[in-house]
Amino acid sequence: MGQGQPSIIPLIAEVNNEPVAGLFLFEFAGRAYYVYGMSRDLHREKMPTYLLQWEAMKHARAAGCTLYDLWGAPEKFDETDSLWGVYRVKECLGGTVQRTLGAWDYAPNRFWYRLYSEIIPRVLDVMRFRGRSQTRQSLGN
Repeated sequence: MGQGQPSIIPLIAEVNNEPVAGLFLFEFAGRAYYVYGMSRDLHREKMPTYLLQWEAMKHARAAGCTLYDLWGAPEKFDETDSLWGVYRVKECLGGTVQRTLGAWDYAPNRFWYRLYSEIIPRVLDVMRFRGRSQTRQSLGN
């Protein structure tokens, strides 16, 4: 993509051709943003998320980005916070905390926004619960 053109690049880490981690790298106006990532417990000891961050940073630099935003940190720096581990990874990568206005949703239509923000998450929770129950049953637990 040309400089200034927004782009989203998916990066996937594999071990023996099996996906173990991934992230989406957003690039826009000379900045790169790590917003979404995922990983499995499988091969966690190989630390694929660190490799992905390194590759994302290299890609961002090659694309002309001058800032790599790891986006997100706990509100309070307390080891009991659920985001503490995420913060530690970012700190180990050399990140510094810079508080900004944050992310806000623009909701031009109340119906669709409520569906997106309230109804769909509830449906997904039910589906996840049913999936876990079915998995336990199939394993005989």
